Amino acid sequence: MLFSGGNGTGLSFYIKYAEESTEDNPVVIAKGVDENGKEFEEKININDIWDTL
Repeated sequence: MLFSGGNGTGLSFYIKYAEESTEDNPVVIAKGVDENGKEFEEKININDIWDTL
């Protein structure tokens, strides 16, 4: 696990590396519960974020 956290509103989440993640193509999975109690899971390709900056 890379990170876990939350705030006082019910939000809780963790971020971990996806199985297919590599040093050249880092991919993480963010999973948790939002402030409204709705579960979420999102796969994030880190290189895609850098490409938009």
